[in-house]
Amino acid sequence: MQLNLPFGRKSTGNEVHLVGRRFMILAAVIPTVVFYVVWLIVPMGYS
Repeated sequence: MQLNLPFGRKSTGNEVHLVGRRFMILAAVIPTVVFYVVWLIVPMGYS
């Protein structure tokens, strides 16, 4: 898998690790944001 890196950097294999880390962060943050919106923002909008 070839990734286009800025400024001519060479691929070291860490990019795959970073993609996995970003996915795990999103997997933790997205449910929290959805919970916040459903239980706080939506009821405030109705009232």
